[in-house]
Parts: sequence; C-alpha cells; structure tokens
Amino acid sequence: MKTVQMMAKLERGGAQKILISLAENFDGLIISGMGGELFNAVRKNFGDRHIVIKELKREISPVDDILAIFRVREVLKNISKNHNGLILHTHGSKAGVIGALASAGLKSVRVVHTAHGFAIHPYNSIIVNLVYLWLERLASMFRDLLIFPCETTRMKAMMWKIGKEKQYRVVLNGVEIKKKSHSKSRKIIIGTVANFKPQKNPLLWADVVEEVLKRRDVKFVYCGGGPLFDYVRERFRDEKRVILTGWVDNPYTYMKDFSIFFLPSRWEGLPLALLEAMSLGIPPVVSNIDGNVEVVQDGETGFLCPLDDVECYVEKLLYLIDHPLLRSKFGENAEKVITKRYTMEKMLNGYRDIYKEVAV
Repeated sequence: MKTVQMMAKLERGGAQKILISLAENFDGLIISGMGGELFNAVRKNFGDRHIVIKELKREISPVDDILAIFRVREVLKNISKNHNGLILHTHGSKAGVIGALASAGLKSVRVVHTAHGFAIHPYNSIIVNLVYLWLERLASMFRDLLIFPCETTRMKAMMWKIGKEKQYRVVLNGVEIKKKSHSKSRKIIIGTVANFKPQKNPLLWADVVEEVLKRRDVKFVYCGGGPLFDYVRERFRDEKRVILTGWVDNPYTYMKDFSIFFLPSRWEGLPLALLEAMSLGIPPVVSNIDGNVEVVQDGETGFLCPLDDVECYVEKLLYLIDHPLLRSKFGENAEKVITKRYTMEKMLNGYRDIYKEVAV
C-alpha cells in the first residue's frame, strides 16, 4: 500500500521533519496546503510526489475546511486506484481532522494519525479547548490507529477520551546521531532552537536571558524565526552577547557549539530539538511538561523547571555555568539516553511496524 503523509502547513518544526523523513524513507507522497518555510524545498525535492491543496489551511475557515475535505477525498480516491489502496498518515490537529473526515467510508484507505502534541492547553479559552476536544474525538472515529511520540501524550488522550485505547500506539521520536564538537569559545554558549511562537515561550526566554547576562562569561544563541522574533530582537538590539540567527537550514552548525540547551516551552509533544541537543552531549534546562519529563531525568541528564518559573531557570542555568564537571556528566548521561531509545533508526522501524499492521 502507498503511504501518504499529510499536514496543513509545512512550517519549520519537529513534526514537519518527521513527516519529511517518513516520506523519504517509505517512498511516500505528501499532501499539504500552501505556504510555510519548508514549502518550496518540499516542492523542489518531491516534485509530483507533493500534492498541494490550496483550501487546506492551518487556520480555521469553515468554507475552505469543507472544500478541503472534498478535495482530499478525491485525491485519496485517485491515489488508491493507482496503488491498490493506501495508508493516510496525518500530522497536526488540522490535517488530522480533515484527513479523517475525508477518508470516511473509503474502504481502501487506512488512516493513522500522529498526535505530535494536542492543541488543547491552559492558554486557550475553555470554549476553544472544548471545540478542539470534540473535533479530536470526532476524527478518531475514522482512524485506524493513533500514534503518540511519548507516553505522556498517550495518557492525555486516554484521560480526554480521544479515540479508544485499542487504537493507541507509541512510537518515540528519534533523531540522527551526529558528530559532537567542542567549542573553542571561552564563553559559555546557552542555545535554543525553536520557533518564536507563544508555545515556545520566547518572552519568558528573554526575561531569563536578561538575568543571566549579568554574568560576563556567557552568551545566548537562539536559532529560529516566527511571529515574536522582531519583538525579541528589538529587546536585545544593543546586546552583542545575544545572537538571534533567524531561520537557518542547518541548526546543527550552531547547536554543536552549545554548552547548555535551554527551552522553556509552555506545551510540547516531544521536541526534536531537545533530543538533538542531548544526542550531542549538551545538558538541557527545560520545562517540566509532557515529553520533556520522560527524556530528561532531573539532576541526572539535565534540569527541569516548573512552567513559567523564571527564578528556577536562572538558578539552574547559573548552576551549570559554575559547575563544568556537572555539565560534562549531564551531557554524557544525556547522550546515552538518546542513543539507547531515541534514534532515527528506532523511530523509522516503529513506523514501519505501524504501516505493516494497518496494511493487513
């Protein structure tokens, strides 16, 4: 059966990286809407294997959403005829709902959905969360399997009664293991790789940075772009020890020189940037949310801080700055955790098993 990866918008992020890896390794097709930082690259690299549906948008738009359901349904029918059935693998909440409804009643289509992270969180209004919850429950009625990148996300789905437990599978996110590097800089480099969106908490990041910069032996590097980029850049306009790179094609060129990885996200599934940093032996200081708490062992591989706790982040970063031997120990432990459980090979093998299961 042919695999078809589907996402509403090809922005830069961990879920998009995984989608592209799956399409590459399983000779699959990609369905997406217009736009996103990765759109042109995917269009160039996949050619006819990339199917664009302009009505498929990340934002809620009732008219376009209904049109997208019918457009996706027609595409699925055509692909299925030419390939003796297909596996539709959706990523992201919007594509997950559109794809599930579009495939309803199509016997030749198997549907799996990876919940990289739910859009249900305390920063939404109660009404918005209830709507998202209802849509997730509705979509799960038309899915064969629900895939989770970590155990905590699976537990949330169970608590919220999204789908049935027999649909649940866990495939841990994985990353390529790359060669480590040792920075020649005398300064401690505290690095972040993330989107400048409220989810990643860049405004709190800036508050923490202002406190830690009272030390002269440290600098910060933030790789990424997004809606809050200009605001944060203006805030540090005259600070040479804060480097905001914007979007970069290969964050590894910066990450390999990080001394500490810092990510104060408000909500996550299991962030690839965290796994990539730990695979390079970089100790993390991150929020104690969802997948973070599974991969980071507090006081063993890095530090976890309560959500939005500026004081804790400052304290833990300063502690690691002052204790190089502990940084080294945490880094070694972190690298071992990733190479044991969170490699790209293990993730691809997990999805291969998923595809075999639903193809039967």
